[in-house]
Amino acid sequence: MLKSWWEDIDHDLVKIENMRLTNLNQIRKKKGLRRLPLLVNPSDSKNKPTVYSFYVKDQYHKFSELPFGERMKALAEKWKLISDEEKQKYIDLSKQNNSNK
Repeated sequence: MLKSWWEDIDHDLVKIENMRLTNLNQIRKKKGLRRLPLLVNPSDSKNKPTVYSFYVKDQYHKFSELPFGERMKALAEKWKLISDEEKQKYIDLSKQNNSNK
């Protein structure tokens, strides 16, 4: 029910309400009252995947024989050594993924 409400709501109205709440919270702070929470879509991702996370997801299986800690170290070392042209693939994936959200 909550997800459908967020899909149907006018997001400009949410922005206006959050501006109103922000102004009201400034007044409440001066009076020593607790602040009122802003409206936040619970379905929104808080952290967008980074370029490096796309690289790790793509390369993780190539180091399957190593324990987890060593695998992550090996991936980090390889990431430092690859060229900017090779990294561009993951930059493009990241931009495409983040623009879809």
